[in-house]
Amino acid sequence: MSSDRNKKKLAPEERLAFLQKSFPEHKVGFRSLLQVLNSLDAVVYATDLQTDEILFLNKKAVDALNLSTDYSGCKCWEVLQEGQNERCPFCTNDLLLDEAGNPGDSIVWEFQNTLNDRWYLIQDRAIQWWDGRMARLEIATDITSRKRYEDILSSRNNILASVNRIAERMLREGDWKKYLDETLFDLGNASEADRVYIFKNSLTADGRLTMSQLQEWVSDGVSPQIENPALQEQTYEDVGALRWKQMLSKGEIVSGAVADFPEGEQAVLVPQGIKSLVAAPIHADGEWWGFLGLDDCKRERDWNYGEVEALSTAARIIGSAIVRERMEDSMCLANEEALLANEAKSQFLANMSHEIRTPLNGVLAMVQLLTHTDLNEEQRKLLDHAKTAGGSLLEIINDILDLSRIEAGKTQLEETYFELSEVVEGVHASFVDTAKLKGVSLEVDVDSHLPEAFIGDPARLRQILFNLVGNAVKFTPEGSVRLKVSGHALQGDRYHLDFVVEDTGIGIPEDRLESIFAPFTQADETFNRRFGGSGLGLGIAQKLCHLFGGDLNIESTQGEGTAAHFWITVLKSDPKTVEDDLFGASEPLQNLSILLAEDNRINAIAAKRFLEMAGHEVTTVGNGIEALDALKKQSFDCVLMDVQMPEMDGLEAISRIRDGKFPEIDSEIPIIALTAHAMKGDREQFLKKGADSYISKPFEVEQLIKVLCDTIGKKKTDET
Repeated sequence: MSSDRNKKKLAPEERLAFLQKSFPEHKVGFRSLLQVLNSLDAVVYATDLQTDEILFLNKKAVDALNLSTDYSGCKCWEVLQEGQNERCPFCTNDLLLDEAGNPGDSIVWEFQNTLNDRWYLIQDRAIQWWDGRMARLEIATDITSRKRYEDILSSRNNILASVNRIAERMLREGDWKKYLDETLFDLGNASEADRVYIFKNSLTADGRLTMSQLQEWVSDGVSPQIENPALQEQTYEDVGALRWKQMLSKGEIVSGAVADFPEGEQAVLVPQGIKSLVAAPIHADGEWWGFLGLDDCKRERDWNYGEVEALSTAARIIGSAIVRERMEDSMCLANEEALLANEAKSQFLANMSHEIRTPLNGVLAMVQLLTHTDLNEEQRKLLDHAKTAGGSLLEIINDILDLSRIEAGKTQLEETYFELSEVVEGVHASFVDTAKLKGVSLEVDVDSHLPEAFIGDPARLRQILFNLVGNAVKFTPEGSVRLKVSGHALQGDRYHLDFVVEDTGIGIPEDRLESIFAPFTQADETFNRRFGGSGLGLGIAQKLCHLFGGDLNIESTQGEGTAAHFWITVLKSDPKTVEDDLFGASEPLQNLSILLAEDNRINAIAAKRFLEMAGHEVTTVGNGIEALDALKKQSFDCVLMDVQMPEMDGLEAISRIRDGKFPEIDSEIPIIALTAHAMKGDREQFLKKGADSYISKPFEVEQLIKVLCDTIGKKKTDET
């Protein structure tokens, strides 16, 4: 029957006669049905349910199937399907009648006709024909356009689902190349392509733009091209892809069948087995970085809009990942540079600390020595002023070092036992006399329900309070300053402590409150002239609060006063008894034989005088080598070792003493490190090297004697 389809088509009047002949003149109802069915924009036909013979074809069916002769009486599957020799396996005849043999519900389904490859929405139902037999009436609406659009959407959605996975991987992590293999695999499967690849652009030394295949994925049976030298470090011009360069650089897509491409491009693409392709540009920060492509090696494929747009989206995501990687690299580099700068700053300040503290130690030491000589009242006052000035200078140096250390991330809080009342009372005692001289009352209000003892860093807590109470006293010409302490328990042993320092002082202008914590910032530039100070205290206090897991806030009204509120987190502890303290005040020691290693002559003279005044015998040397030689020749009770000395520094000398390689040297001899390096972490370094204790310069006579007594006393306790 299929050969008959090539016959001359029926004329309109012949076709109408063909359509009408099955209906007798007296069947007016069927003739009316005929007119309706012929007017439908759908394929309509009727077949005998028992014999499958065609009973009726409407005009749309005749035109759609390109029929050219009378097929009445023929089997439906012979006329309507290509290559079918029996009833179609999808035939609905057996489903159209109910158990009693009467017409049932209609059946709706979709079908692609093998004769014209078009898609139809089918509606089948059983009807009684004019002559009484049962027939199948089929109405088939052409939905080919809809199905093609659905295919486009399905393909697009598959690729977009892949693109979503790509976005999740690449934008979640900085290293987009880590997921490149998975990305290409996903794109290949979603698009049903045979090869997926990514090319990267580079500039040669002479400024020529080259492309190189960075990575690829291929389906089974398709030859990879990653090792193809024609695709590595080639200019677009050399591989005949000037058109690609012009289009991709402008953000345009290259797509189509290779057979339609220029001959120069075909010379490179055909040997790779490519039938059709699509390539989307990758841009990063407005720069054409390279391109992402799909190859079909089995068919000349018409890449639909959805596929092209989804591929372009994938290319844009890769471009965004490249930008992010660049930003993260830049941030890492900036962070490294900032860390190096902080390290350099910290090292510079540490060195400056040593260089400043060393002569300052000499000056203050000499002042202290002078106070132990016969002086008249005027001379003693002048020395007191010199001592006060030196203390102020030392305070500024300490503030600068603290700020630098915190900013470099090298400040860590200690966890030691302390009693809150001792810290608060110590701060009160430090400022109460100054406040009285100004006519200002200094009050302390500690909640009586607070625990007595805690574990934390009392030195840093004391530093915060010193800054805040000191500022309050300094900037309060009259009235009062009040320190209030409260708190509450947290989970476990953790405890939240609240501190408020209130004053009735000059206050802070509202427009300066936001910048008050910035380093070297005063509430008013005139304050520096009126009250002095470096402007570092509040910034350091706030950063220390952050280390405690808390914060510091300032509320102030100019002319009325200021309230500084901060909170910290510590651990609650049981109070210690006198018996618990194994290292209480050590008994004064006399007649010790002490080796002093100090390269600065003034400091050596001062320290030796202090120790001799306390009744000790002192031998001085100028560096670590001389210290080792002295220890080999003579027995000493203790070593005071300066850390920074020429030829051999103190840390190296301590290590050599402790390693026990010199039998004539007592490797367990008490060693106290003397240093102008007073930054946080130095103590741990000195103790790790083997020092028993350390004292930073400049120091008071009483402080030196106490450290000496405590160190030797602890050593004796350990030995017993």
